[in-house]
Amino acid sequence: MNLEGATLLIVEDDPMLRDAIAFDFRRQKYNVLTAGSGSEALSIVNAERVHLVVSDIRMSDGDGLNLLLKFRELESPRPQVILITGFLDLTADQALELGARAVFTKPFDRKVIAREVRKILSEL
Repeated sequence: MNLEGATLLIVEDDPMLRDAIAFDFRRQKYNVLTAGSGSEALSIVNAERVHLVVSDIRMSDGDGLNLLLKFRELESPRPQVILITGFLDLTADQALELGARAVFTKPFDRKVIAREVRKILSEL
């Protein structure tokens, strides 16, 4: 896949963190969409072709784990998912079994997430 122009969806209820992550990926020439909740993200994925979702797990209006499970119900093409958490909600192994491609804990290095995004998209 041509990485430039790939569509990423950043789902984070903290607007400052959401904007910082989105800014990083826009600088790398990705098409970046943002959502402040899981329910908003689901609406975007139903309306747009999204290649990869980077989502917080704990959010007030539809958490990242429920979002991941809803994506599994979609017909192809399904977006790939990277989860971010500030809590020990689930182990990385549990998240991977549910279909996540990677799990990062807060605080995280945005460069490491960027490398993982490139790796996942290059496999599509």
